Amino acid sequence: MVGVFTSLRQNVDDQLRRRHGPVHALGLERQRLVLNRLFDGFEGKLTSSKWAKLTKVSQATAARDIDELVGHGILKKDAAGGRSTSYSLIDLKT
Repeated sequence: MVGVFTSLRQNVDDQLRRRHGPVHALGLERQRLVLNRLFDGFEGKLTSSKWAKLTKVSQATAARDIDELVGHGILKKDAAGGRSTSYSLIDLKT
């Protein structure tokens, strides 16, 4: 399983590098920070509020970062929605 996570982590890193130019370096680092936390066993559910606290950005910036990763198929929205919306890494089995 460790090999699968290493492969996925490399794939995510490659996608982030291709998408972002130097102008977006801070956004890229924020995304890497949180994704690495998810790979290493994030406790609880990832929400935009937790993202904002981890990366020290506004809720709006956190939502944009998350939406970008959802759009690229790196994160997915969990079943519950509304104020309790949470996100997780894509399912490796599908």
